[in-house]
Amino acid sequence: MELLRILSSPRILDALLALKDGPKKRNELKNVLNVSTSHMVQILGKVTNLELVEQKGEHYCITPKGNLVLSVCELLKDYDRLMEKFSIMNEYSFDFLPDYLFERLHQLSEARIVEKKEDTFRPHEEFVNAVIEAKEVRGYTSIFFPEHVSLFSSVVDEKDYIGIIVNRDVMKEILANYREELKWGLKKENVGFYLSREDVKFSFIVTDRELLSFFYFKNGFFDYRRELICQSSECVEWGEELYRYILNNSVRVREEDVDKLALDLLG
Repeated sequence: MELLRILSSPRILDALLALKDGPKKRNELKNVLNVSTSHMVQILGKVTNLELVEQKGEHYCITPKGNLVLSVCELLKDYDRLMEKFSIMNEYSFDFLPDYLFERLHQLSEARIVEKKEDTFRPHEEFVNAVIEAKEVRGYTSIFFPEHVSLFSSVVDEKDYIGIIVNRDVMKEILANYREELKWGLKKENVGFYLSREDVKFSFIVTDRELLSFFYFKNGFFDYRRELICQSSECVEWGEELYRYILNNSVRVREEDVDKLALDLLG
């Protein structure tokens, strides 16, 4: 109940935010909040009684508890912004996400959604540009685009690292139609290619600059039209952790493994 009282009082949160920048005297805080003297006395009484702020001489300082409350409030605001900004997110399935990443979905609140209206089944222009411009590219895909083969082949020598994880269906498509191209790519020292043990219903790439994600609807169909793009450091961090999570349940494919893998998967 105490936290609910705090969240329902904008002036308390404003006071905490003001003091987060550094200790302030009562009159300084009063000017920042633009309130009357009597109102300022009430606010200070509340925040000190709740142990969110402490007085040191003439100055008021935010306490560790006050900083914690601000962190919780920011998390809730980020999540609300994500869901308000992208109501479409409620239509997607997130069953593939581990709990610790789902709980941090709010880190994508600075993202934007790009919707494609034509040539739906071709790679999005934003995806192509992200691959071309990045120094490092890591990702996972459960959907195969033939154009990806020529795209990655054309830029592989310009990248510090390319790490790609695919599911069994994508691997079958590559082995059936692009086996020699795969062998050529696997000779590159800056390439890591992996087969996921699970069919994760999701596709994404994370580069040193941004995260691009593609989702499945709750009915099981892949959304070819929309992609989520985010360039904040928090989004990139979230994407890198998702990549490591899928990578931990994947098997590396080497050049000498290709023909045997083709026999196992294609018969």
